[in-house]
Parts: sequence; structure tokens; C-alpha cells
Amino acid sequence: MRNLTLPAESPSLSRLALKAYKNTSYVARKVAKEQRRLEEAEEKVEGEFMLLQAESTRIHNEMNAKLAQITRLRRQRRQVESKGLDMLRRGLNSIDELEQAEKDENAAFEQAISEGTFHDWSAIVE
Repeated sequence: MRNLTLPAESPSLSRLALKAYKNTSYVARKVAKEQRRLEEAEEKVEGEFMLLQAESTRIHNEMNAKLAQITRLRRQRRQVESKGLDMLRRGLNSIDELEQAEKDENAAFEQAISEGTFHDWSAIVE
């Protein structure tokens, strides 16, 4: 086996080492630059995402408020319809008259129960 040794100050070896060092340094700078670019792009998209998420939350809350409003209005409409029909059926002219009639019915019902004379609701009303 032959032992090959290069002289320590070989110009071709120095040039190769310098070229390899420069190439490594160039690649490292290029990789670092690409990493910075990607980090900046990621931060930008994360910021946009956070804004969209906040907007989505705001819209969701607004939708919930509108749904609650719709529910309340529907309940009120059904109550007005029910009370109105009850007023017509009883021949009453106002909500006050209806409320008084309902109050009188409840009092009569409670009295009949307490006296033990309750047998038929229609008998109490009439």
C-alpha cells in the first residue's frame, strides 16, 4: 500500500477548501434568507387568520342576538294571537278585561279547591 500525502501548502487544496467554504457559506445564507421569508409569510398569514377569527366571532355573536330577537318576537306574536282569540271568545274589549277575567277564574278555582267543591272547570267559569 502506498501512502499518499499532499503537501500542506498545496495551492489546489487551498482553492478547493476556500471554494467549499464559500459555497457552504453561500448555501447557509440562502437557507437563512428563505427561512426568514417563510417566517414572515407565516406571521402575516397568522395575523390575517386572527383577524378573520375575530370577525367570525363577531358575526356569530350578532347571529345569536338576531336569533334571540326572532324567538322573542315569535313568542310575543303567538301570545298576542292567543290572547286576542281568547278576548274574542269571551266577548272582551281589552287585555285589561281579559287579565281581570283570568284573575277571577284563578281565584274561583283556588277557592273551589280549598273548599273541596271543585268537580268541573266549566261549572266554575259559568
